Amino acid sequence: MRAYIVHLAWLALAACTFPHPSSGADFVLPDGTLPGQLSLDLRLRYESATQSGVPRAEALHLRTRLGYTSPVVNRWQMMLEGDQAEVLASDDNALLRTDAYGQPYLSPWRQTAEENSPARFTQAWVAFEGGDTRATLGRQVIALDNERFIGPDNWRLSRRTFDALLVRNTSLADTTVTYAYLWRVNHPSPAPPIWSSTYYSRFSTTRPPREHKIDAHLLNVSYRRSAAAKLTAYAYLIDIGTYFANSTATMGLSLEGERRMSPSLLLGYRLEGALQRGYRTVGYMTRSNTSYAAAQLRMAGPTASLTLGSERLEGSSWSAKRQRFDTPLASSHRFTSWTGMVSFTPGNGLWIHSGEATVQLPAGWTFLTGLAEYRPVGHEVFAYFAIVPPFPHFDYGRARELRLSLSRDFGRHLKGLVKWADFQSRTMLPSARRLWLQLDFAY
Repeated sequence: MRAYIVHLAWLALAACTFPHPSSGADFVLPDGTLPGQLSLDLRLRYESATQSGVPRAEALHLRTRLGYTSPVVNRWQMMLEGDQAEVLASDDNALLRTDAYGQPYLSPWRQTAEENSPARFTQAWVAFEGGDTRATLGRQVIALDNERFIGPDNWRLSRRTFDALLVRNTSLADTTVTYAYLWRVNHPSPAPPIWSSTYYSRFSTTRPPREHKIDAHLLNVSYRRSAAAKLTAYAYLIDIGTYFANSTATMGLSLEGERRMSPSLLLGYRLEGALQRGYRTVGYMTRSNTSYAAAQLRMAGPTASLTLGSERLEGSSWSAKRQRFDTPLASSHRFTSWTGMVSFTPGNGLWIHSGEATVQLPAGWTFLTGLAEYRPVGHEVFAYFAIVPPFPHFDYGRARELRLSLSRDFGRHLKGLVKWADFQSRTMLPSARRLWLQLDFAY
């Protein structure tokens, strides 16, 4: 009952303070000034999980997010945002949780009450703008580049945020320099992505903390002279005190761009490579160097697009689980697996080959279909979340995931989404299917 009261309170506040939609999101004081902007974001999601060997699980979730952003006054600005996620209905087999990398899913392994994300402040920051520099201090959303290494993972009901100091400078021509110091990462769910899957697996009932102290320095420098080429160099030094085996120092380069080949064809590309080693680890936890490589090609026409990509995340040993390329703070849902069955890099590495096609249908509908193939870099089998030991001579085969989605905007504020994924594997990994029906209201 308390959860519903909280939701009603959010909606009552929005109803009392928001103007008529035709007047926009800014609200006006009697003297005609604009003291800021309110934002309301509601997400209603039905989720169904089917997996071989376990009962089907279903649940209906509601995420409410309300925020306020002040205007820039004497170069200062502030922002305050809170959200809450609740399970409105479910069956006896459903358990709303996240996997080792923070992906939301229904766990049909345990018949346990759902775990919700309580009301919390997701953003609370103050910013100062001076010339070509903007500094933001406080709890905030940070997304760098394509979010492969640092991102909020917006697919989650409640996104990841950071307590950080973020400084961005554009004083050099065609160059953007971003530096961030992070001292805390905030996870709304009880199984955060930076936690070891060995201790907090899908079978575990242990609840790790929702906030983690970290000591991270992020530097990202990008140079873009034209749309045809953008060169980015980055160094991400992440010390995760709660589980220091995942503490990493990652340095890399990326090159991306697009060029219109004809009035009806746009060609885009992205190339990226990175090296990773242990950061502030000693003794037996010292990591060896591992590498990351990715290539992507995109072709887009007036009503359709095709994207082909390949990623290689190196792993040097399964027995030394720390010796694998980690991306603990990435927006990993769209980069790894929609079903969440492959959510971290095995000790023997991971190849991901993917293809995705998007078609604009009549009446404003957008259809997407994609296929991802997974296989280890080495010769060891895909081990199931480090709980089942690997068998080096076992035929690991190949795992595949088929992805489909259909979406449409209904006016300015409402969007509908139907999303489905099917994971099939010839190894010890079970087959799984996920279905989502979702409505988003943003104002």
